[in-house]
Amino acid sequence: MLGDGFAGDLSVCMFLILATGVALWIGYAVLRDDWVIKPMPRRRPN
Repeated sequence: MLGDGFAGDLSVCMFLILATGVALWIGYAVLRDDWVIKPMPRRRPN
């Protein structure tokens, strides 16, 4: 992947590393039921 020395290859590699890290972070949050952004509570009708 990085053998050709082009900046485009580095960008793809860095994007894959970033996407993998975000996916692992989300997976960890799902397993621990620990969300960074919690949904707003639903309002009950009167």
